[in-house]
Amino acid sequence: MNFGKMPNTGEKKENNLEEMKLQDALREANIIKSIDNKFSDQENKEEFLIITKKIVEQIKNLPQEIKEDSWQSLLQLAKSEKTNDIFFYKELHDEILDAKKRNKEDIELSNQELPLDERISKCSSFEDLELVLNSTDGVKGGQREYDTKDLKGLIEDVRKFQAPLSVITRSVGLRDKLRELLSEPDSSVVVSNIKMQTLNSLENWQIQYTPDPEMIRLNRGSGWDLINKGEYKQTLRKIKEENIGADTNLWNLYKKEIFISDDINKDELGKKMNVTQELFQNKFILDAESLREAKENLEIIYEQTHVSIYKNLLDYINSDEDNFIGNQKSPLFQKLVNLKKGDNN
Repeated sequence: MNFGKMPNTGEKKENNLEEMKLQDALREANIIKSIDNKFSDQENKEEFLIITKKIVEQIKNLPQEIKEDSWQSLLQLAKSEKTNDIFFYKELHDEILDAKKRNKEDIELSNQELPLDERISKCSSFEDLELVLNSTDGVKGGQREYDTKDLKGLIEDVRKFQAPLSVITRSVGLRDKLRELLSEPDSSVVVSNIKMQTLNSLENWQIQYTPDPEMIRLNRGSGWDLINKGEYKQTLRKIKEENIGADTNLWNLYKKEIFISDDINKDELGKKMNVTQELFQNKFILDAESLREAKENLEIIYEQTHVSIYKNLLDYINSDEDNFIGNQKSPLFQKLVNLKKGDNN
């Protein structure tokens, strides 16, 4: 039996392309006709026709794998009597542009001709990262090779905070990228806002706790970071060194005045030194709400020591004026000034 000459692959592709173009043209004609009839009695009919034609042109240029959904969305708009607002057409136009852009980015992320580290660096979501990993056979780490399936499993564990970041290889920038993605706040978790006094300014910080009690998200005003509690304590310790440890003048003045108080025995002196050190090194590092606590501590210390410097600080806190008898250039005093500005009660 003779079936005749079978078309080759090139002919099939060409025939399919012509068929798709014909189908697009028929859909375009039907949609334009529907819009023309639907808005025939409206003054802005031409505006609807113009935006619809723009949408059609965008759809016709979409890749086949995402084209059908866009055609269906436009058909529903054209048929619906509830969406007579031009806004819905402009919104669909923008959505199609976004889909086109995302598809282009997806193709780039899956392009095996581009270096793997370059593609990973361009990922802005876990979905992007999965797309990249699906286009690879695996990643070679410093100690071993990871196949794609194992790597995706590890990443999922880290994403759920069921495994530490350290299980992810640093190779091709993968661990850094994962840390970057994990630093984005979780919209379902409360973000705490605090005011942190640094050496030069009062900063607005944000903290969000994660399912891992050892990891937190921290935003110091320049973007979110994922850090462990050790790094967080180190950050606070650095601020303490800048703001309090360097404040030798005022600290020495406090220490000197305590030592010259004749009515305090050595045991009492030790207690007062501990209270004072706690005040300097911890209490002042908190947020603007610390002013009341600082005031209460100063009142107790002054009541028990009658040392004039504490009275001067109390007078400054309680006064509506900015007069202070003491070291005006002290970073610690400047911190107290900012705390007072934040809470005058």
